[in-house]
Amino acid sequence: MSVRTTNATQRLDMMLTQAERFLSQGLKGEAIARAKQVLVHVDRELEAQGIEANPAIETRRMLARRFLEEHGARSV
Repeated sequence: MSVRTTNATQRLDMMLTQAERFLSQGLKGEAIARAKQVLVHVDRELEAQGIEANPAIETRRMLARRFLEEHGARSV
């Protein structure tokens, strides 16, 4: 069993960065899929961590939704 060395916010940030990277490589479908995946993970993190994680996690939700809106996709 491995030990995580990142927190939820860092993991969500990495996923958002991956979405941007996919987009820059011309992989719009992959980018949109990754941003949608962020939204799913946000819900899981909020459920697991509760309200104390809310501000930082909610910010990532807003960023993922904005990414999807800017690139013509519907959010989850």
